[in-house]
Amino acid sequence: MNKVYRIIWSKTKNCWIVVSEIAKRHGKAAARKGGTAVLGGLVAASLLAGMAVCRPVWAEQSHNFGTSDNTISYDEFYDESMDMYQTPRSMVVWGSGNTVQGAIATVWGENNLARGVHSTAWGNHNESLGGNSTAFGIGTKAIRHESTAFGGYTYAGEAFSTAWGISHYNRDNISNKIGARGCAGQQCNGECG
Repeated sequence: MNKVYRIIWSKTKNCWIVVSEIAKRHGKAAARKGGTAVLGGLVAASLLAGMAVCRPVWAEQSHNFGTSDNTISYDEFYDESMDMYQTPRSMVVWGSGNTVQGAIATVWGENNLARGVHSTAWGNHNESLGGNSTAFGIGTKAIRHESTAFGGYTYAGEAFSTAWGISHYNRDNISNKIGARGCAGQQCNGECG
């Protein structure tokens, strides 16, 4: 006498079990996976199509959310760090005593300066002069393009340089310096300590 059976996966027992040939599985996992892949592809395609049609644009106006002693300058200037002329637009400033001049620049705090394109000065007495530069903290300076100064009285003076800490100076290209009261770079000449 022939015995006919099938082996199926039991979700409740979490193992393979032997059942009668007429037993059914609870759904078809392969069919569900294929449907999910098709649906995911359609969603991705529609998002990409929407991004091509509806691109975000920068507002051409600037905003002062702080006191009246903030300065928003619309004068064209020569940006030495980017080696090109810049026309300031879409600037935002919060706080008091701040100056913002770079296109799409942001200043937040007190007595800060953001002059480079896409530059950000955040905190107190910071200067972000290079394009795409960030000065964050108190008394920090990000001078050249793509430079970042973070902390207290840090200085990132060359392109793609980062100074992080307290009283730390970085005057090397494409380098990161982290610490306290240190100086890095060939041009320091004992200026910091």
